[in-house]
Amino acid sequence: MKKFFTLFVALVALFTLGATEQAMASEEPTTTESSEYVVFSSYYTGTIGNNLHITMYLERYNTGAYAGWYYYNKYGSKNKLYLVGEKAADGLVNLYEFNADAQLTAGFEGTFNRYGEFVGIMYVVHTGKRHSCKLYPTNF
Repeated sequence: MKKFFTLFVALVALFTLGATEQAMASEEPTTTESSEYVVFSSYYTGTIGNNLHITMYLERYNTGAYAGWYYYNKYGSKNKLYLVGEKAADGLVNLYEFNADAQLTAGFEGTFNRYGEFVGIMYVVHTGKRHSCKLYPTNF
């Protein structure tokens, strides 16, 4: 059931992310037919491990779901990897990256501290590797 929910959230978020970015440009709240809307959005910059610099954009919806993207700075913003996720009852935020076949390829687990920084780990599914991750909110 959790896999179905995660896949469902991923598909809904991917379909609404483009519309949300356009609406944010006009500074109007985004809504969908299910009255889901963005309650918070922010850009982040930071590192995975010691030397992989990334830029991330996240939106949090009134439903508790997250959607966004990130890219490795050395590859540029045209190489975005899309994320969907949720915040668990214990406060842990899980962000999932899926490929075009809707297979989980990577993810982030962590929390936001009182300064708005995301602190946690990034994991790669096919290798099982886990890397520390720290992201700082920025103003673009």
